[in-house]
Amino acid sequence: MNSYELSRSWFNFAFENPEKVKPNHTALYFFAIEHCNRLGWKSKFGLPTTMAKDAIGIRSYNTYISTLTDLVDWGFIIMVERSKNQYSSNIIALSKFDKARDKALDKALIKHVTKQSESTVQSIDSIIKQITSKQINKEQVIEIYKAIKETYQPKQPIKHWNESIDVNGHQIKQPKK
Repeated sequence: MNSYELSRSWFNFAFENPEKVKPNHTALYFFAIEHCNRLGWKSKFGLPTTMAKDAIGIRSYNTYISTLTDLVDWGFIIMVERSKNQYSSNIIALSKFDKARDKALDKALIKHVTKQSESTVQSIDSIIKQITSKQINKEQVIEIYKAIKETYQPKQPIKHWNESIDVNGHQIKQPKK
């Protein structure tokens, strides 16, 4: 199981259990994944309490141990060996937690994408983002077209969003329909 799959299973669980999961749980679990990755994905590894607390910003030992115990109880971390004193680390293993496959988060994302696509089906035009903070006027557009003409001589007039101005910057009368 790679870090993406571990992340996905965590957020599936978090989405299904919002009353249980706190930011400390996410921080500690992802720190454990990162630590395991840096150790070359060992099957079991030491998680030093002080290092973990410093890395995720927890000052209280009680908060840390409570968070770690929750992750063990929920099956995301396997406690191989508890630390015996303040000089030894807890030996843990990352669980291949996959109980929450294709559950609520997937359904919610599918529902959101469907609603999003239904609401935007009418807007077929692309959004043109203005590069500068100043509005350009008609004269500046004509100058831009002249500059383009000097560097690029097309055989046919350039068709653009405003077809009423030709490559030379002259207005073209629109044919009546």
